Amino acid sequence: MPDWQPIGSVPELADALWRALIGELTRDGSVRRNTAWLHLPGHTLTLSEADEVLAQQLLPLIGKGRFDPPWARDLARSMHETEERVRRVLNNLVRQGRLFQVVKDLFYGEPAVRELADVINSLASEGSGVEAAHFRDAIGVGRKRAIQILEFFDRLGYTRRVRSAHVLRTGARWFTGP
Repeated sequence: MPDWQPIGSVPELADALWRALIGELTRDGSVRRNTAWLHLPGHTLTLSEADEVLAQQLLPLIGKGRFDPPWARDLARSMHETEERVRRVLNNLVRQGRLFQVVKDLFYGEPAVRELADVINSLASEGSGVEAAHFRDAIGVGRKRAIQILEFFDRLGYTRRVRSAHVLRTGARWFTGP
């Protein structure tokens, strides 16, 4: 039996060990952090000039939506662009760390996600977890959207679902930037 683990097993490490490993790799410059993304130092994604122009038009529309941003199809319609192009640009903005994809075709800006993380943190400090109904009321969206957002934070590892509540992971803190 080999004394090494394939790279696919690394996320199964204990949380403290995983955080220590990522911390050491980012401190020594072997890995860079861009919000929720980790990448090699030389790996960057750049948009074409035309896509950057479109991105600069899309970002304020998403930001203006705050907790209820427009769907990709609605952004495409308002920009008179194809849905495919808008989706491609939005997905590239996610890879750059400029947006977060909560569900397919629904993207949030970093300020809104940071604010949502703060709301979760505040609600979690009041009890044993964040219930969808309390979160929905705190951010003023419908139940379906509140659940989509809570599940997004579960996928990122900020929270985890325990029965009907979403609880902060031990030592959880929101990303503070690249």
